[in-house]
Amino acid sequence: MGAIWTEVNEENSPNSSLLAKKYTEGFFPFKAREIVDELLDEYGDGSSALEIVFEGPDDEWDELQDVCSSEALAPLVKLERSERALANARDILPYIREVFDELYPSLQELRTVARRRSTACASSAMPRAT
Repeated sequence: MGAIWTEVNEENSPNSSLLAKKYTEGFFPFKAREIVDELLDEYGDGSSALEIVFEGPDDEWDELQDVCSSEALAPLVKLERSERALANARDILPYIREVFDELYPSLQELRTVARRRSTACASSAMPRAT
């Protein structure tokens, strides 16, 4: 890796256009080229290839490799895959659903108990006519 590493986040780069909703919430394959262009604009120095370390799922890695291997970008970008990979929401959603489905009956029961207690507390807090 190069000598200077900059993590793009609110703390280190609060004004980075890379933090815009269109990149953080967009569908990566449709935004990959724009993201690389923004990285080059913000962090490239024009004299050496910009090192990009990717931490994402395989399909997005493949897309990024395709984008960065284009004739225009290949000399400007050095692409590397991190040992750490972030999970794609699409891949973990079934697990999240399964856990939620297991917890849902307990959550409903807790909600019912909380309502009963709230009603009981409200009833006991009412002033009584004398």
